[in-house]
Amino acid sequence: MATARDKNDVAGSLRRDMEDAFVTLDNVKVDDIALKGVTLRIGDKIMKLQVVTSTPIDVVEEIKAEYKAALNKRLESIKGVIHQKVTDMTNFVSQIREEMERKEEELKKRLDQAQIMPQITYEQAQRGLSCSPGGRKNEIFWYVRSIYWPKFIDRKPIDPKYAKKLITPMVIQITTESDQVKAVHTKTPVGLRNFSHYHQAEPDCWGRWTWARKFKCSDDILALAKEAEGVLENVNSGSIAKRNPIGLPTFQMLQRHLTKESKGPLKVEINESNIRAGASTVANVIQDDTWST
Repeated sequence: MATARDKNDVAGSLRRDMEDAFVTLDNVKVDDIALKGVTLRIGDKIMKLQVVTSTPIDVVEEIKAEYKAALNKRLESIKGVIHQKVTDMTNFVSQIREEMERKEEELKKRLDQAQIMPQITYEQAQRGLSCSPGGRKNEIFWYVRSIYWPKFIDRKPIDPKYAKKLITPMVIQITTESDQVKAVHTKTPVGLRNFSHYHQAEPDCWGRWTWARKFKCSDDILALAKEAEGVLENVNSGSIAKRNPIGLPTFQMLQRHLTKESKGPLKVEINESNIRAGASTVANVIQDDTWST
């Protein structure tokens, strides 16, 4: 690829060639055009006449002056054509240079903003993982398809038959920059709007839960999303955030369906629509109240 310096050299070379051509034309003199002699051929005899002395003749000088004026006029015309051609070529080279510099600048900006996206395996995609570039360099938005399934209020289990009605698909969006985890949010599967859930604070209120601030690989993102999904299983009655999420029962209604705490894992029968949402048949019990204030 030619650089701007190369194109400047081309333009300068064209100007130098034009100046050399003008110097050559300026050195053409009428006085330099003279007959050195006359040659005559008579039959097979050739005779050469040479100038011994010369005497200026008014008629000859007039002819020379006339030829000089005509020659100078013609030389000026030739110089004008050369100048115009060189100017056109110089302008053309300048346009190419400007266009190349503009494209080079655009390419530089794109390279500055570009980032290598992480590879996601088929197995990770099966587990719901995808990603896209963020709004700044080295920023990545990770998306993990998940389900929102409240199972406890203050660690007290909700009636499993009632709890399974609360199952709602959602997306956990994790924002990273380089190797840092910047944010964790819940989003709707379509449109990626803020997902409405109990004690959401626009965006999300995570209580005392603190996620790992660094990650090494895509599996770490999946583990973090699973951890966030588990945190949302427990509803904290002491939270002052949203209590009546869109499409779910009011918090007061939810409290009416508490059951006695079970000693073992909660067995829940999952219908076909819940299975489509990704719900498993065994509830995972959270050991500490991560939503307490």
